[in-house]
Amino acid sequence: MRLGHQIAAVLRGRWQAIAAEWAKVSPPTVRVELVKDRPQRPRKSRLYVTQQAGQPAFGAMACPCGCGETLNLRFFGERRPRWSIQWDRRRRPTVRPSIWRQSGCRSHFHLTGGRVDWCK
Repeated sequence: MRLGHQIAAVLRGRWQAIAAEWAKVSPPTVRVELVKDRPQRPRKSRLYVTQQAGQPAFGAMACPCGCGETLNLRFFGERRPRWSIQWDRRRRPTVRPSIWRQSGCRSHFHLTGGRVDWCK
């Protein structure tokens, strides 16, 4: 193999390693989508939010673990569980407290600035 081809192969391999590391650090971003009705099958990386009187009421999102289940969140009222939500101008949500499925896949994560941070 000629020197030019060897250098190109090394650089290509290095680029692939950098891209793989970057993918670990920069997970897909969840975005808020305001809707009138919660969808039956939410798209990945979307948090669908319904409103009442201009305030967030309910949310629905596909479980980020990929199990295919829909997570339903309540943002108003006195019933528990209940979460608070805020989002920035790029529609990246922050939801508090953490989201924890008590059955099925038992996913437990924080949603901060549109990023899913898994609890250990």
